Amino acid sequence: MSKLQPYIADREQRELYEAAKIIQHAYRQYKARISSQRQNEAEKNAAVVIQSYYRRYKQFCYFKKLHKAAVLIQKHFRMHRALHCAEEHHINEPLSGDCLRLTQTTDGSHVSPLMKEHQAALTIQHAYRGHYQRKRQAAARKIQKFMRQSKQKYVFVISLYTSLTSFV
Repeated sequence: MSKLQPYIADREQRELYEAAKIIQHAYRQYKARISSQRQNEAEKNAAVVIQSYYRRYKQFCYFKKLHKAAVLIQKHFRMHRALHCAEEHHINEPLSGDCLRLTQTTDGSHVSPLMKEHQAALTIQHAYRGHYQRKRQAAARKIQKFMRQSKQKYVFVISLYTSLTSFV
């Protein structure tokens, strides 16, 4: 064995060690790059979901605003129409007091025409309020369904995000 042989073996060992360091460094950079890409993709997906929910919320607020405006317009229109009809009815009615006069019914009780109108108005109001309440309950069920679905999607995205971050 020559005197240079241990030196050559040490040099080869150092070269192998340096090569291993370079390979390990490149591998760590590759893993970091992949991890960063996955993190960016998860953040982008989360941002898309948040933006979607925000747009949906803004649309819902706009719908509520439009609904309130429509209800207000309808209320004022009905009030105007009722006042206009009442004025016409009052002008066209003779001053004989027909609205106050009691009329004889078949069962012998006395009911005024004004009382009949009042009873008819109560019946219509009752039907309208029932219809309106059913409509509100249907809308509430629709909103609750939307909120449940949104929560499920949110939980899914969060679990996906946590699984991606734990994987990285």
